[in-house]
Amino acid sequence: VGYSLYKTPPEQAARCVSLALRCGVRHFDVGTLYQSNSEVSKPFQQYLDNGFAGLDGKGGYYRDENPELLAFLDATSLAADRHASQQTAGFRSKSISAPLDGSAGRRARRESLFVSHKLSNDEQSADVVTVKRRVKAAIAELGVGYLDLASVHSPATDRERRSASYRALIELRDAGFVRAVGVCNYGVGPLREIAETIGREDNGYLNLPAINQLELSPFNEHSDAVRYCDANGIAV
Repeated sequence: VGYSLYKTPPEQAARCVSLALRCGVRHFDVGTLYQSNSEVSKPFQQYLDNGFAGLDGKGGYYRDENPELLAFLDATSLAADRHASQQTAGFRSKSISAPLDGSAGRRARRESLFVSHKLSNDEQSADVVTVKRRVKAAIAELGVGYLDLASVHSPATDRERRSASYRALIELRDAGFVRAVGVCNYGVGPLREIAETIGREDNGYLNLPAINQLELSPFNEHSDAVRYCDANGIAV
């Protein structure tokens, strides 16, 4: 389960993220277009530095919350942990227990998060260095050290900017700033464009997107794009 900051008012973002963390959510979908990264970073930093003690103490995020709401969130988080334990029983896996509060648990807390960031159309550029600088600025603003996933938010620019922006994300991945590269709202045409210009460089499919984030429903099936992604190892 993840939480997207899409349509979350920036002035409510910090509180929403702090409550999501309390509920057990660890996957956060952020983006420059959402205009809330500076607010999202505040609970992120309190949580990463000191765990829930930081959010409850210095951060003060839970101080004025309804106790019944907090109890419900705690129960939900506990139920999720129990479910995860049952699903992974018998397998060797990374511990899903909550990291200790305090600075000693910072690395484990960061590894438990999955932060996905989207590069906006305005940030796309034909200059690879410019794009890399913008993504690094987002990492610094969020204060998370690296991005688990960085994606091009939309193909609605032009071929030159799309290609350079995607190449920049690949280079950031190879340098350790980003762990995976994706795209959003890509149809078959822009996906083939990646395969033709960047995706098949070096070891075949290594540079194809890890994921194509699309709205899928009975009213938006995107059948052609889904088939293309399935055939090329791109998660949808």
